[in-house]
Amino acid sequence: MKKSFHISHFTFHIVIAFCAITAEEFVPIVAIHESGSIVNTTYFNSGAAFPANASSMSLNPAIPAAWHYYSKSKMSVFGSYYQNGDVDYMKTGGGGSLALGKGQYVSLEYNLKKETDELERKFNRGTIAYGAMVGDDKAPLFIGTNLSFYNFSGIIPKSGLLPIVRDTVSHNKVTEYYNSSVYAVSAKNNFIAADLGFYQPSIGKGLSWGVVLENILGYSWSEYDQTLRNKRDEKIFIDTISYTNDFGTFDTIVKTPIRTDSAYYVAGIRKSNNFLSPKYNSFLLATNATIPMANDKVLMMIPADIRFWGFINKDLRRHSKLRYRTEVHSGFELQFAGRVSTRFGWGWVPEKYTTDENGQLNFNGWDNRFSGGIGVNIGPITIDAMGAKEAFGVGLSFKL
Repeated sequence: MKKSFHISHFTFHIVIAFCAITAEEFVPIVAIHESGSIVNTTYFNSGAAFPANASSMSLNPAIPAAWHYYSKSKMSVFGSYYQNGDVDYMKTGGGGSLALGKGQYVSLEYNLKKETDELERKFNRGTIAYGAMVGDDKAPLFIGTNLSFYNFSGIIPKSGLLPIVRDTVSHNKVTEYYNSSVYAVSAKNNFIAADLGFYQPSIGKGLSWGVVLENILGYSWSEYDQTLRNKRDEKIFIDTISYTNDFGTFDTIVKTPIRTDSAYYVAGIRKSNNFLSPKYNSFLLATNATIPMANDKVLMMIPADIRFWGFINKDLRRHSKLRYRTEVHSGFELQFAGRVSTRFGWGWVPEKYTTDENGQLNFNGWDNRFSGGIGVNIGPITIDAMGAKEAFGVGLSFKL
């Protein structure tokens, strides 16, 4: 009778655990809006109407088509490194682009990011992009699309979701009790997403425009390892026994196990896959003002971007305030004779992009943030650098 009750009691808690783990965090959200360009990073990963170079492809895939067209560049190679000590992560990567014809290009880029706080995380992103010019030189419109593959691996918090089963063996008796103090599980998240971008440059002084539909299509698949291993705690009673024989008196140490504890999760590896939720779609509206100064020897550029998260998701709009799902990015750049550029960046952005256990967007630490940067052109080589609070980055590009 006791045995029968024990099994059904155990099964009941397994069911509870499997119901609990259906909720999950969408960890790769922290990487889906990031560009590999240090210029874009100066503006807090924005500048969708700012034709810096081909490394803008992951932000607005239409930008490199315009950059190749106006710079007359046949190909480019670029790379960057970024370190942020405030949230303890680094990002590095690079790629290249190739002009295919009038206003057309194709580009590849790879970025790696590592976060190392109390939980170590690693993000991989690979992007392929294509863009082309529509119309003529008098009224050009550039269109581009990209496809990105994201991969995340690391430990994610799951506090209170998974109960632990603990077996205590003492004097050959077994007892069980349950504790919900599970703090983290091992996770692997993957998804593929596509962006569609538009860019219309100004001719001379005026306003350029950019529009990007971010993550308009996507598919995700994930794996969560909720198996707790090597959690065995054995209590040993140590005693010394003295005995005497014909050869003398000897001490013998006797180790007697008096209790053994072991703990494990009641659920193991779980996999899931589905189309990317509309709550992760975003709409990016961008402008860039071009103002010649000092008899055209100095050029001022003023980019301004607004990103609206979940713009086609009614549930997100109903349960969140507009100010906490709308980012604003701006700043300015002064270009001196096309050789040296100085930059200032400002953004109303969250410190971290996360979701809760139900996948609901949860942006943390919204605030005004500032950065600065510089760019130097030496023939076909461009060097860009930026700095912010506890952060710095450097980028290098080469064109032919």
